[in-house]
Amino acid sequence: MSIVLKRAKNPPRSRVPADVSAEQLARLSEARVRQIRAEAEAQRQIRAAELADERERRRLAEEDRRRAKIARRRERAEKAAATAALLQRLRARLVLVAPILLVNALAVGGQIGFATERLHWNLAQALVFAGALESVAVYIQWHAHEARLAGDAVARLTAASYGVALLVSGINYEHYTEHWQVPNTKAVTFGLMSLLSPWLWGMHSRRQHRDRLREAGLVDRRTAHFSGARWLHFPFRTLGALRWAVAHGVQDPAAAWAGYAAQRRDGGAPRPLPRAEPATEPATGEAPPVWGAAPVALFVPASAVPGRLALVTPGTAGPTRPDRRDRAVEAARRHAAGRGREQALEAVPAS
Repeated sequence: MSIVLKRAKNPPRSRVPADVSAEQLARLSEARVRQIRAEAEAQRQIRAAELADERERRRLAEEDRRRAKIARRRERAEKAAATAALLQRLRARLVLVAPILLVNALAVGGQIGFATERLHWNLAQALVFAGALESVAVYIQWHAHEARLAGDAVARLTAASYGVALLVSGINYEHYTEHWQVPNTKAVTFGLMSLLSPWLWGMHSRRQHRDRLREAGLVDRRTAHFSGARWLHFPFRTLGALRWAVAHGVQDPAAAWAGYAAQRRDGGAPRPLPRAEPATEPATGEAPPVWGAAPVALFVPASAVPGRLALVTPGTAGPTRPDRRDRAVEAARRHAAGRGREQALEAVPAS
């Protein structure tokens, strides 16, 4: 049984005694006002706290919704990235596997024709025979692939796979020709399909092996590539720049061209002759003559050394060997001296 309390419409008012003075009544009124104000302030604070709690709950709910939305977006992005990566791997595998499967399927078709027409087997036996015969070369080439990636020698395995493929190719070719006499399109096609299978696998294997060597830094980088205009207008300079790029491992064509141009400038300049330090003899204390070691020389007058032009290097006391230019200068000077004496004799009047 529930008891319902109803608020009275007209609550009873407190009666003020008659003997209360006006001052006491004013004090009671002020206390009542303070009490009412305190209760109103408490109600306001409670309401403000409730509003703050409500705002905080709304903020937390909005934050949770935002985080959930971000998480869903991140999850969708991760799924999309994983799907794209999976499709990329599948596409790469398909590009690798599809040509080999198609080639092997055509080769198997040719071997099925050989088994049913020559050996007179049923279709099931022909399928097993063709699959086994075609898988031998692929199996050997797979071992060669693994050995190449491991860094082992693969010459014998590769030769064995090509030998088996050549044998199977010969079987297909012989079946569709008249005793190897008249080749036709079918014979060439089926024979070539059996021979191409290990070659295609080996091409992919070599590519992966080269990528690993490049990552390890064991393969030279691609050299610089020059335009056809440079090869047309400057063939020899372009060839020299290409050789310079190969020698220095440069891939940038502009850097290779500039490096080769700098090398040409340095190579075209005259190189200084090696200087030999004068060895002092212990007996005389004079430096012996150094032949051909003086890039700079001072001419000594012919009167000091009669009959020849001497060269004295700075810092040395001995004579130096005259070169071809010095001999030419000496011959010119002697010729000028002879012409001067002749002109002097002609100028003297005859007595």
